[in-house]
Amino acid sequence: MLNKVVLRIEVKEEIRLEGNINSSEKLAKVFKNEIGNNDRETLALICFNSSNQPMNYHEVSVGTLNTAPFHPREILKIAIMSNAAAIAISHNHPSGNVYASSPDLLMTQQLSLCCELMEIKFLDHIIVNPIDDAFFSFQEEVPNLFETTMEDVGIKL
Repeated sequence: MLNKVVLRIEVKEEIRLEGNINSSEKLAKVFKNEIGNNDRETLALICFNSSNQPMNYHEVSVGTLNTAPFHPREILKIAIMSNAAAIAISHNHPSGNVYASSPDLLMTQQLSLCCELMEIKFLDHIIVNPIDDAFFSFQEEVPNLFETTMEDVGIKL
């Protein structure tokens, strides 16, 4: 017996945007409004079409006070189902500290490599906080994470 299934994305609600999301600051504002005040770390995703217009928003993982574990496949599953050309992710730090931890850096690099393999552009990873408008943009602060290729880590396609 083989089950025939249908996979689809269902609209839960609409998020009002003010203009285009064309900078790290605008990304941070959207993510701050959605997850900035959560009391647990939350990882969220925005999928973009080939014209860099946002298509949908999804909260991928809700963790604990200081961690929101995720696997790249959970992000890419939504991106692929959305037919996304690009993605941006964000997570919050309830402590108010917006600096990236070593696990944050590692997971960002891993996701960047997976996106390269899937030919989905990884625009940015933003850390937001509940205290103020400060944020951390991996694209601005550590752009080399987004430049690592599969060959750089010994994988030849």
